[in-house]
Amino acid sequence: MKSYSVGIVSAALLAFTTLPSYAGTCHSVAGVVTSFPDPACQVENEFPQDQADWYLPGVPNKDRCFTVIGLGTAAFRGAAGLTTVPVADVNGGVITTPLGFPPVPPFPNSDRGNLTGFTSQAVLTGRLKGLRGSLYTKDTGYIVPDPDPATGAWVGQVLIIVGGTGGFENATGTISVAGKEVGGWANYSGFVCEGDR
Repeated sequence: MKSYSVGIVSAALLAFTTLPSYAGTCHSVAGVVTSFPDPACQVENEFPQDQADWYLPGVPNKDRCFTVIGLGTAAFRGAAGLTTVPVADVNGGVITTPLGFPPVPPFPNSDRGNLTGFTSQAVLTGRLKGLRGSLYTKDTGYIVPDPDPATGAWVGQVLIIVGGTGGFENATGTISVAGKEVGGWANYSGFVCEGDR
C-alpha cells in the first residue's frame, strides 16, 4: 500500500513539474485558419529579431513565407515563415529542420510519402475577448502535399506562444492546427494566456 501511495504522489509531482507554466487568465480559442504564399515575406520585418530563428535559406520567399488568416473565437491576420532549427537525434548528434523521411537502409519501409517535418515562426495580429495586439509564435509541424496541388496541403502543427504586443504582451499558450491550412482551411484550437503587463 505504501509504494502505491508513493507512486501516485511521484507521478503527480512529475506531471506538475513538467507542465508548462502559464501566467494570467487563459482563454480557449477555436476556429479555422488558412495560409497562402507571401512573396514579400512580411514575417522577416514583423517578428522581433532578438527572438527570431533563422529563416529557411536558399528557398524562394513564395515557398517559405505565408500570409495567415484566422476566423473564430480569435480573429487574426498575420505572417509566418519557415525556419531551420537544431534537433537532437537519438544518437546524440544534431540535425536541423526541415526533416524528410526517405527510405534508408536498414529501414526500407521508412518512407512517409512526401511527409516533411518543419519549424516556423509567426506574428498573428488580431483580437480576443477585448484584447488587441499581436502574438508571436514558434511552431513545429508536419506537412504533406495533396495529390491535387490546387486543393492545398495537409498540415498538423503546434504553435507555442512566446510573447506579443498590446493586450498580448508577455502572452503564453499553445494552439494546434490540423487540416488543409496551405491553400485551403484547417481547424485551430487551444488557449491563449494573458501575460503580466
